[in-house]
Amino acid sequence: MKKLKLTFLAILFLSSFAQAKDELPELEAKLWNYIVQSQVSTHKVSRYVGGWPTYFRVSGNPIKVKETNSFLSSQLLVALHEINHSYEMPGMDRVIELSNTALQSYRNDTTITGEPLGTVSYWPIQYTKSGKLKRTFSSTFPYSHIDLLNIPNDFDSSSQAFMWFYLSDQQHDYFDSFVETVGSYVDTGRISEHKNEQRWKERSSGAFLTWVDRERFENPDSRIFGGINDVDCVVNLNILTALGTYQNNIGELPTSAKRGMKQSCSLINKSIHEGTTAKCGVWYDRDSQFYTAYVKAQDSGVKCLEETRELSKKRVLIKSRLLLKKLGRGKYTELAEFLTVIKKMWTPSERNVELNYIIMTLDETLRKRIKVKGDVAYLNSRDSLFTGSPYGIRLDWYSKPFATALTLEALMLP
Repeated sequence: MKKLKLTFLAILFLSSFAQAKDELPELEAKLWNYIVQSQVSTHKVSRYVGGWPTYFRVSGNPIKVKETNSFLSSQLLVALHEINHSYEMPGMDRVIELSNTALQSYRNDTTITGEPLGTVSYWPIQYTKSGKLKRTFSSTFPYSHIDLLNIPNDFDSSSQAFMWFYLSDQQHDYFDSFVETVGSYVDTGRISEHKNEQRWKERSSGAFLTWVDRERFENPDSRIFGGINDVDCVVNLNILTALGTYQNNIGELPTSAKRGMKQSCSLINKSIHEGTTAKCGVWYDRDSQFYTAYVKAQDSGVKCLEETRELSKKRVLIKSRLLLKKLGRGKYTELAEFLTVIKKMWTPSERNVELNYIIMTLDETLRKRIKVKGDVAYLNSRDSLFTGSPYGIRLDWYSKPFATALTLEALMLP
């Protein structure tokens, strides 16, 4: 018994030694401080606690609307998960606790709305004073709600929640429900195709949908009218990441999910071959977002994307050089995204002189755009979450905390 006790103590000692973490460098520690301090910890609307401020605005309209959503929380936590394994991130336990509570409330919404259990909504629900149920994206802005549509939750938010639940080893019942549900909503049986989709895909592609209801064209100028179906490359890549994670770590995918996975890969590969990656998004219109999602899908073990791996590498280098040559004002998140993509596509041992130079230049250019104020620092990007034109007008969602998290991830990757 004594020997066993000593052995157990030795294991505990070695385990704690192996898990010792380094301190974040000074600038990176300030970026982390900003993320911690900007998380919503108290609010008169309980559903907003645990999220981070997000703003959206309409092209040509100076008014910006403050909101909170599940999508940013999940994606931010996923971005920082790897860093947390190796570096001390003071306050991380509290950040995770608040976020998990918020995400659980989003899961609980499905029992109220009758939506599939393996989904989470983008916005929280609330009851109005008259007792009507609304999706509410702002507690202060007039008309800040949308009526509940007779459609399941968006699979983009749901796939991000999947990845966070998996990485944090929680909500295990969510995984089976997600893969069962997502395969039921694919791009089939279309009568017609919107002109913007005709630029990059054929009708009835079989890929996964962003919103899930039969397509209607009551407004010919709109790609999405009243929550209509559509296909978005980045959304499909985010779904593929979740499915790849399930397939390689949890279990066998349902037949419908496998079929959708195959068709989605085919559509993604076609878009890369034809160079339409900046056109294949309803909600995402940046190449850096496409390749950020692409490399995540590959990292999760999605083998049907392998055929475009080398071509994607070439495209990423070309687009990174162009970005450095002509950097748009306020579009600094692209620097972080391409820096992360390159670091993940090439391991340190695979990088040649040219690659190291591009990495160094992206790093230096990104650091110059970081604002430092006392013990906090942030990336003041104007275009950090996603941007699209689903209704014929440009909508822009952005968040300094999220842009800062992407920056921290990019700088800390080897």
